[in-house]
Amino acid sequence: MFQVEKYQQACRELIPEGIVLLKNENGVLPLKSSDKIALFSRGQFEYVKSGSGSGGRVNCPYITQFYDEFSSRAQLDEEVSAFYRDFIAENPAEGDGWTYPASQKQPLLPEELVKRAAEKNDKAVFILSRICGEGYDCKAEKGNWYLSDEERQSIALICRYFAGRAAVLVNSGNLIDLSWHEELSVPALALVWQGGQEGARGTADALFNVIPPSGRLADTAARLESYPQEVAARITGKPAFGNEVRNFRAEDIYVGYRYFETFAKDDVLFPFGYGLTYTQFAIVCETAAVSGDAVNFVFRVKNTGKERGKEVVQLYFSAPQGRLGKPARVLCGFKKTKELQPGNTQKIEISVPFYTLASYDDTGAAGAESGENTAYCYVAEAGEYAFYAGENVRDAEKCFSFRMDKLRIISRCSQCLAPVLPFEKMATTDGKTYFFEPAALQKSPVRIERSAAAEAPVTGNRGIKLKDVESGRAKLEEFVAQFTAEELCMLVRGEGMSSVKGSVSGSASCFGGVSAEWAEAGVPVITTCDGPSGVRLECSIETQQIPSGTLIACAWDPYAAGAVYEGFAGELALHGVDVALAPGMNIHRHPLGGRNFEYYSEDPLLSGENAAAMAEVMAKNGAFVTLKHFAGNEQELRRGSVDEEMSERALREIYLKGFEIAVRGGYAKYIMTSYNRVANVHCSNSYALTTQILRGEWGFRGAVMTDWWAACDSAEALDKGVGCADENADVTKLASGVRAQNDLYMVVPDAATYKDDLKKQLGQGNLTLFDLRRSAENILRCVMLTETFKKGGFKRRDLSVKAGKTLYDKPFSSDKFTVRLPAAKEYAMRFSYAVDGDPLAQYKLTVRVNMQVTVNPVVRGTNGKEETSDLFSVYLPQEAEFWFEGTSWRTEKAAYKITRVMIYEKQD
Repeated sequence: MFQVEKYQQACRELIPEGIVLLKNENGVLPLKSSDKIALFSRGQFEYVKSGSGSGGRVNCPYITQFYDEFSSRAQLDEEVSAFYRDFIAENPAEGDGWTYPASQKQPLLPEELVKRAAEKNDKAVFILSRICGEGYDCKAEKGNWYLSDEERQSIALICRYFAGRAAVLVNSGNLIDLSWHEELSVPALALVWQGGQEGARGTADALFNVIPPSGRLADTAARLESYPQEVAARITGKPAFGNEVRNFRAEDIYVGYRYFETFAKDDVLFPFGYGLTYTQFAIVCETAAVSGDAVNFVFRVKNTGKERGKEVVQLYFSAPQGRLGKPARVLCGFKKTKELQPGNTQKIEISVPFYTLASYDDTGAAGAESGENTAYCYVAEAGEYAFYAGENVRDAEKCFSFRMDKLRIISRCSQCLAPVLPFEKMATTDGKTYFFEPAALQKSPVRIERSAAAEAPVTGNRGIKLKDVESGRAKLEEFVAQFTAEELCMLVRGEGMSSVKGSVSGSASCFGGVSAEWAEAGVPVITTCDGPSGVRLECSIETQQIPSGTLIACAWDPYAAGAVYEGFAGELALHGVDVALAPGMNIHRHPLGGRNFEYYSEDPLLSGENAAAMAEVMAKNGAFVTLKHFAGNEQELRRGSVDEEMSERALREIYLKGFEIAVRGGYAKYIMTSYNRVANVHCSNSYALTTQILRGEWGFRGAVMTDWWAACDSAEALDKGVGCADENADVTKLASGVRAQNDLYMVVPDAATYKDDLKKQLGQGNLTLFDLRRSAENILRCVMLTETFKKGGFKRRDLSVKAGKTLYDKPFSSDKFTVRLPAAKEYAMRFSYAVDGDPLAQYKLTVRVNMQVTVNPVVRGTNGKEETSDLFSVYLPQEAEFWFEGTSWRTEKAAYKITRVMIYEKQD
């Protein structure tokens, strides 16, 4: 049974696990109940619970605030807090629900106010708030990546008057510039991230030592110009990040700490894995040995300090440079201790498989000397493999090494998704200096394999139900063979958003038995919802918001969030939802990435282990995750069409590795592809990605879905050859996705009537009955695992809304209108509208009747053209005053215009 209080408590207790304490001079932290504290910044009243967009916009029941949490534990300076309270009254927060400015306006602090506060208080805390999110990246501007002038002035004054007694808290889901911490003499600095609705409370627990903070950085903190993408772009002259058309990932495998620890140690502000605690630890490697195809370690961790706390054992390796070139250090294992009291110890065991030590050879260079064919293989080159253990990547000390006597091929693959356009990528031969060399290009077109067997005929209805397949009385192929091509087309279309066929209002989509033909055969409607921040429903229903992905990753304990995931699964079940559109697990390639807050880390192992743990816990509690966005969606700008060119080695070792780890974990049953292109092919229809790699190499047996209203390339364009993406890709070219085993197109208004190219491509032979049946089987295998299927489906709402006599049909040009109806009862209603936004945008309309929220239809952008909504049923009083409120889900506010309203008698 779902216990909301237990879920909320789990969220609260997770937050200190991920808070990263970067500085703590003079013992500023922890705070004490006896402290008198001056709390600076409007952020004390405006906690930023998450980033924006589908990964953050949860209608949660409350948001904890720093002012409330601090004032309940210590004495606050009310004069300082009143100053900010008054400023907020005159300068209310900006933002439209989907898009917010990166920071809210801050006041210039009166020096006298700070001086008085310093004289009567023990400590000062300044809260630095940031937000970014879906559809827009952060910017290298003041008040965004950099401090605003007002923030800099405030922190400088506070640190001057509260010399050695001040702390700065960064309430942001993304890294920001931290180079000011030394210049402004900041004594204590903590990244408190975005912790959902319990964020301020959980943060206060960490700062007041209720639960000691134990987070470690999941990214490298540096100056913006020092990140490898910026360096590579300056040298090569080609865009690496932030281009509207195409990015060349010239830094190659040297992402984050892989670059800094190899080539630019002095450019690091805080290294990967870094984080302080209120105590100290000693890590000793007791044993290390090669056993079979793995290296096994036993460590002993001792709390040598005076406070309780947790430590993270981080294990890195360095491989011989060989012919491929390698980073100086790569994370190969990690484990967090339980909470240790002073003097206590814990044994930690870590096993590193050889596969983790392997590099991908995308040219065959590794085998050139020996004559072995190593092209498109994972290989371990001959030489010394050294291992380093410690508290972070920089301070880890050598604890073991062994020699690989000769080149070893670990796994054979085939060339997939190599770049199609020439560029130069970063490389090294000595592991100390870099140069740029041409990236290996795709040699030949991807060939779609077809079944050699003749397609079985359509058998028609033989009375086989899906339950018969689940019980073993019939085969899945026999069940699917009953359906015509037209009926199969209905199954590969998901409906939404906020489909009335789903189990709950405001869901993201539903699929399965959305058409009568499939429902009659025992296929239930399966409902999905966002997402990375907890259950998100686009309606008035309140749900809980969990901590952000970055905070979870900084815990460095994939199962620390286990109780949170149990609560997440319970709340999904409460609303009859089987599939969560989470986790987001793209790489923090660049610190300005807009959705970094909902992703995990710059490191694929840390990302993959966290996603695998979430998938496992959720599945064991009756819900399924959706790994997204597969793959290369590390930029929000023009995400629907931007092409990402990268070496196949970088693709496999960095950008796909986290997905691979989660898939091989065995509990992930759904994957969502990304909007963007890789190697100039939309990921929504990349056969190399979703068939050759995902299924052929990793053995994935689940279902793949597109992102919402994803553009697809035409089958004809893809058949022309290497990287021949369709410049006119759109939302109707579904056939290319189905034949690539992207099984579910998300989303269409009606699965039975949607006009796409499936029928046309079937007729032309570019799509086959085999392709449709294969996707149907992929979908249905997953459907049979759901709680909804096991329970025989849910009681469906009445969907047969038919219009009778017209009662009202008039143009609409204002926000509200009044109509008198025959009686208070159910009516049928629709409206015409135009939205000045593209079809990837989502818009929620709140219809209030006599000031009460009555219905929340969600539509997408229409590029300013008029469209008419579907009929929906609504209970209306006799005297009804209608009020329409439009909410934009875009990077800019879009004009949401209702042009006509129609009300009918509801026909039975």
